[in-house]
Amino acid sequence: MGGIKPAILVRSAITIIVLFVPAAFVVLRHILLSADRIAIGTWIVVAACAILLAPAISGAGGLLEVNSVFLHVLRYVADHVRMVMWELKVPERDAFTSLAIDAHRAPALVEVESLRVFQRTLTTVERDAAAGALLIQDGLPAAFTVLDVGGGDGKFTRHLLEDCARRGKHAASIVLVDPVDWQSEYTSCVGPLCQQRAEFFRKRLGDYPKASRFDLVIASHSLYGECHGESAGKLSKLREALLQVLGHRKDPGGQALVVLASGCGESYEFKRQALELLFGTALDDLVAEDLDGVLSSLVVPGVKAIDLDNLLVLSDVLDAHADSKNERVAAWLRYFLRVPTLAASQRAALDDVIALLRLRVQSFKSLPECEKATYLALRSMPIAADTPVLPHKTRAWVFPT
Repeated sequence: MGGIKPAILVRSAITIIVLFVPAAFVVLRHILLSADRIAIGTWIVVAACAILLAPAISGAGGLLEVNSVFLHVLRYVADHVRMVMWELKVPERDAFTSLAIDAHRAPALVEVESLRVFQRTLTTVERDAAAGALLIQDGLPAAFTVLDVGGGDGKFTRHLLEDCARRGKHAASIVLVDPVDWQSEYTSCVGPLCQQRAEFFRKRLGDYPKASRFDLVIASHSLYGECHGESAGKLSKLREALLQVLGHRKDPGGQALVVLASGCGESYEFKRQALELLFGTALDDLVAEDLDGVLSSLVVPGVKAIDLDNLLVLSDVLDAHADSKNERVAAWLRYFLRVPTLAASQRAALDDVIALLRLRVQSFKSLPECEKATYLALRSMPIAADTPVLPHKTRAWVFPT
């Protein structure tokens, strides 16, 4: 090895750059979670052997010309990459890679079954409601009117009103503004807490009479559909939607409670990586930090905000994947990622996304003791120590008049 010429070392270094840097990028960025990882790894090993052996072979007496070695390896690598990356098709992934992300995603997914599957994993409904009740309780009269914007099946509103009732404050009447027909579910869930005085307006908030005023306006995770679009347009729509919400408060004495998911933390990072894996594009959904940006350009006095560390409890989802019950897995992902085109038949896509999810899941017992105590106090069923959970951050604001 002492007789290796500098030119050979230079060629070896160039080969490392030419072969290994792109290879590492391909494997780590695109192939790591794919079934093609073994095939890709094969040519990386072959290239590594050629790089390591070529100088030794040449220095030992020129049994092989190093140029021939490099040419042979490069030709083999090119053929193998072409086969793996271009000719080896996975039909159930073609639907994702061939179309733009907007063709697959929806600003608001209203598929009832997906919502039900997703809600089984949530702790956010109870914890957000408890925090919201603390923010609004001092400003509420003993009997108050409610405008519930995008309240869906009413689970968040029910928990919020129950917390208010424990403090001696009760809903006198409620109007649900939601383009989807949730009347049956909402009446069953919330009706007993407002003496069945609930009205339903099946259109968007912008269509609701602007003169109507309420003691409390609720917009819990319901502004996403109003603000779908590119970054600049998204913020403009968010500003308009927020002003519509605030415009329905009684003046004086009214309040608005707004809740959004944060753009920080494990659940958001999983969502971002999953969408990049499926579509190869960055995530630009509405998040709590967008509302902070909008508020910096508005004069809204008396705003209070609180950040909440929540959990997604994923036992059912991961067990369903392990048991090949892919419809349940697809339903959960459809709602969380807002991809209504995701189906149980797209097994490779589901496997890759769940592999990403497992990288971010942790056991409940690994959480700080204070957080565990909070969750156990909120949930009606205990969470076992080894339950897989995904941290999920949200933020709530109250806007008094």
